[in-house]
Amino acid sequence: MRPIQPLTVLKYRVRLLLTWFRDSLVLRTLPARPSERNILVLRLDHIGDFIVWLPSAYAIRQQFPRPDYRIVLLANVQWAPLARQLGVFDAVWSVDRKKLARKQAYRIAWLRRLRRSQFGTALNPLYSREFCLGDLLIKATAATHSIGLRAERPAVDGPLLRQGDRWYSRLLDTPSHRIHESTRNAMFVAFLGAKAQLLHAPWLVAPANEADLQIPPEPYVIVSPGSNDLRRNWPATRYVEVVRRLRDTFCISVVVCGGPSEKALGNQFVQEFGDAVINLAGKTSLLQLIALIRGATLVLTNDTGPAHLAVALAVPSVAIVGGGHFGRFLPYPEELVGQAQARHASTYMPCYECRWVCKFEVAQGAPFPCVDHVTVEQVWQKVEALLEETHGIRSIDQMAKTSA
Repeated sequence: MRPIQPLTVLKYRVRLLLTWFRDSLVLRTLPARPSERNILVLRLDHIGDFIVWLPSAYAIRQQFPRPDYRIVLLANVQWAPLARQLGVFDAVWSVDRKKLARKQAYRIAWLRRLRRSQFGTALNPLYSREFCLGDLLIKATAATHSIGLRAERPAVDGPLLRQGDRWYSRLLDTPSHRIHESTRNAMFVAFLGAKAQLLHAPWLVAPANEADLQIPPEPYVIVSPGSNDLRRNWPATRYVEVVRRLRDTFCISVVVCGGPSEKALGNQFVQEFGDAVINLAGKTSLLQLIALIRGATLVLTNDTGPAHLAVALAVPSVAIVGGGHFGRFLPYPEELVGQAQARHASTYMPCYECRWVCKFEVAQGAPFPCVDHVTVEQVWQKVEALLEETHGIRSIDQMAKTSA
């Protein structure tokens, strides 16, 4: 991957400055009447980030109980339905990140709603803060108490995030990105005066909508070969090889899952195995995916949402993990996940913890080298051991030896 060019960085920063200027014009005539009762929590990041943060959401609810306080979650549209199911928040406002960043009319409507909702407290618990989709929204609330984390300083957003620091009444300093995100979340909760809650398994027990969803007969393994970044995807051909071994070695079904953008990946498995695998890539809602994972024997996935869902549901999992944020999100510390049996496959490189700013040339559509270096044999050993340890599922060869 080539370094970001200075002209690209300049254009990006100019666009953010223009957004700041336009936001100020929209808000300058809107009065601020903050109420201590109204609390906004800002989370527009991805599903995995939300799942890791969820124990902290329960702690915040305990700190600000009903009916004295009304907590509104500003949520990413991709996982807002799950947030509504939990019953933690008094309201969940669903926001499309792309529209909020690019569509002026959409952004203006949200700025006005944030200002008119009279939030007395605005919380931004993200360490990877964003200027456009974070700091400027906190500023728009005009809350009396605006509380956040002092952010990591990415090369592009860094100078603007320093400006964003000024719009918070309180900022918590935390260690570098090397600590696991669950620890950082607990530190933020303690900063609010609430009882810090680290992860415990399972911590996601939300009801799932299983309508029109055929749950496969047990046992079955879920394979989720996609992610929101193609460069973090373990090659599909290697997933195919692992699935072939599962089919040849164990009496177990395989279900391929993924979002709408991953239908082509699912079709690769159909072309290879036909009806021998169940292809649900692009065919399930988030709540249906949760139902599938909850009933699975094992989940095999990249460093993406299903890996965190499996841990939160206490379902055994194997995740292929690169080095960009190694240890910050995955793998989980063993002392935190308990019975979840979360395993990971990775190949250490000296450039680990690069924050996905890769120093190597990465071809279009190819994975990062740290992901590409993970072998089929590494993953297979994890999968085979975990199936036997957690469910007593043995290979056909093992069963033949026993019967002999």
